[in-house]
Amino acid sequence: MMPDVLPEMSDGYYGGSTQSDTETPYQKLLKIVSDYPSGSGYSVIHNYEEERFAPALRRVEPVDLQQNNGEILLHAVKHKASRCVEALVKKTKTWHERTICDAIHNAASNHDSDSLRVLFRLDFSAKKDMLSKLNNQKSDYNTSVQNAIETSKANFIGSEWKKISQNEISHTISTNIAKIEHVFNFNAMSITTIAIHDKSVTMTERNFNDVQDDTDIVRAHETLSIFEQPPVYRGKNHSPRRSVNKRTPGNG
Repeated sequence: MMPDVLPEMSDGYYGGSTQSDTETPYQKLLKIVSDYPSGSGYSVIHNYEEERFAPALRRVEPVDLQQNNGEILLHAVKHKASRCVEALVKKTKTWHERTICDAIHNAASNHDSDSLRVLFRLDFSAKKDMLSKLNNQKSDYNTSVQNAIETSKANFIGSEWKKISQNEISHTISTNIAKIEHVFNFNAMSITTIAIHDKSVTMTERNFNDVQDDTDIVRAHETLSIFEQPPVYRGKNHSPRRSVNKRTPGNG
């Protein structure tokens, strides 16, 4: 008579389990990322990503990528697996902010400009601070990382903003009537407004303490701080007794 229950066989017959069978989809994916063949040729890496990483990622739920504070993203950055980083970010954009900041720092240190660009496309509250920090340390990185930092800064502030000097930044808006440029000078504590309509140019200048609402001034200072270290802005009524640097229309 056959027994009611067949014993498990070590070679896997009769439904015997293996270590791989007991791993969760996330654990399998983490192992694949941790074993990423860094430094290998293009064909080896491409095959690894297409044949192992991509199928494993499809089996993982987006929320599971947050396990252990998003360690899988840090592993991908550690191995300079920029295509894996991009795939992980496409799978979910909900990462712990500390994880994003650590990943950005590691990508810059590893001279991984591709991962850096991908990570800065994420939306997180410390982005301005991270951009400012990397900008201050830009000379520590290679050219490709420096270019990635510049690209990320430009994307963050938008095309309407332009840094003029350490103390000046401009914001330009275009309407159906005119092109208007506001130049904020944090050395002179002044705003110069240049309006261009057809061939007509008009320019007016105001001190910070002449404006009723300094929201635009605060925003300009925060934006300039990403690039430079302008004088500290303590409010529109604070006068540091600095010399006025006047500009003429058309000067960039």
